[in-house]
Amino acid sequence: MIIKTKIKIKIASLIFNLLKLFLPNLKQNSCLISKRKGIEWSLDLSEGIDLSIYVLGCFEKETAKALKRIISSDNYVLDIGANIGAHTLPIAAMLGKKGKVLAVEPTKFAFDKLKINLALNENLSHCVKTYQIMFVDDCDFSHSKKLYSSWPITNNKQFGSHADHGGVLKSLENCSIETLDGFCERIRLSKLDLIKLDVDGAEAAVIRGGIKTLTKFHPIIIMELAPYVYENETSFMSMIDSLKDLNYRFYYLNGKKIANQNRDSIHSLVPKGSGLNVIAM
Repeated sequence: MIIKTKIKIKIASLIFNLLKLFLPNLKQNSCLISKRKGIEWSLDLSEGIDLSIYVLGCFEKETAKALKRIISSDNYVLDIGANIGAHTLPIAAMLGKKGKVLAVEPTKFAFDKLKINLALNENLSHCVKTYQIMFVDDCDFSHSKKLYSSWPITNNKQFGSHADHGGVLKSLENCSIETLDGFCERIRLSKLDLIKLDVDGAEAAVIRGGIKTLTKFHPIIIMELAPYVYENETSFMSMIDSLKDLNYRFYYLNGKKIANQNRDSIHSLVPKGSGLNVIAM
């Protein structure tokens, strides 16, 4: 069952209020250091992603399971929309000496938290590289000076928050702008096995700016389908078309192929106001 984002936020808020009964210090300070599944985290439990890691031990449980099933120890993984490292660090823990995860996050708010979490896990730092970059389809692209990277659960109706998912815009201070193709050429990437892509409606731009990279490496892509966060329906449909033109096919996270690969059918899988994580390969 796909749960609408608004409902997820309400559930998270209830959990946070329950935690305050058992952890009185949360009433004054929602931040703490906690170890989950062998990984140290600096968490702000008033944030949705952080709370999920604290309560469940991971973020997006089914996505985490799919990543664990797919990734091999020598893989090169590109985490686009890494946020605080919710998937970056668990992926790094799966990799051996030959593996690498490249974590890309554009907002200063989340990138700073990503760096803190990485610093808490020196044993994983050898296979993680972080980049504060926003991927676009054209470097002359006129872009916003802010992006969504915070999902507060205690005051998600603050000024400027997204009407549906409750996200709050954060600054792109110090952020570079590149295409995926330009980035991969600049760092001379010679291997790419998997992309985790979750950029809240900017997926179409990332893919358009990465056609050469996708054609060259054919990486598996684990991504969120959330039509409601796109600027318009045409943009979402064009993203589906771009991947299909590159011979990608869509699968559920459990590995089962989505029966009808028609873009309208894929669109109809996701209820309004919700997101569905899938595998494209």
